[in-house]
Amino acid sequence: MNRKVKELISVWLPKMQEPILEIGSKIVNPNMKTNREEFFSDKAYTGVDLEEGRGVDMVADATKRLMFVDGMFKTILCFDTLEHVDKPWLMMQEVNRLAAPNALIVMSAAFMFDVHNCPADYWRFTTEGLKVLLEGWEVLDSGYITQSRLQNLLYKFGIEISSPYFARESYIIGRKR
Repeated sequence: MNRKVKELISVWLPKMQEPILEIGSKIVNPNMKTNREEFFSDKAYTGVDLEEGRGVDMVADATKRLMFVDGMFKTILCFDTLEHVDKPWLMMQEVNRLAAPNALIVMSAAFMFDVHNCPADYWRFTTEGLKVLLEGWEVLDSGYITQSRLQNLLYKFGIEISSPYFARESYIIGRKR
């Protein structure tokens, strides 16, 4: 997860209510903190992923019915995961079932990003594509996360550029109606 996604979490953190569900919570990079460690250590938080690993409380396929009651979660997070879900529309059906009324969802997904199998890589998403997946939700914000290797290099020298030509990820924040 890059620093721009972490900034997105930080901005919306005050609006995130418990309990919190993160889909795709496994952290592969041993040098990174899990989202629980960095943002949610004092919150009721559950991390779900297809594989065991750091940040994972439950190994499960989010395209299938998870072992939680309907409307249980007030915040649902999904970062850098949708591109690895073979049928993201089924995952979103499960998200809809698990989300409480007025629940907040914060998601980011690959847009112009290298193919990276982890365990597989199926999709790329525009903000319009994310809005289709969140049909029926109120969209609070959406856009592109513009962090390229060139931008990272320039940032080290104190130069920050924002341009859709550098967009690597898309994001969306929604509220369940």
